[in-house]
Amino acid sequence: YDDDQLPYLVKGYGKRVTEARQAAGLQTGDLAEELDAEESDVLAIEQGRATQAGVGGSLVAKLEAFLDVELVAD
Repeated sequence: YDDDQLPYLVKGYGKRVTEARQAAGLQTGDLAEELDAEESDVLAIEQGRATQAGVGGSLVAKLEAFLDVELVAD
């Protein structure tokens, strides 16, 4: 059982993150540093590969809060 399960994400979640990050004037490395995350995980989310990359739900929650975007599907 995974303690940090990835929730169901909205369609186009990667584009939402990319656009919000760019609007904030940040590079992927800068964003990862701000969130205390791996840049490869941030890139995986931006590329729509969160599930395949094994990204945890906690990073999704951090991205939502930091970038003020909605990523989790209702």
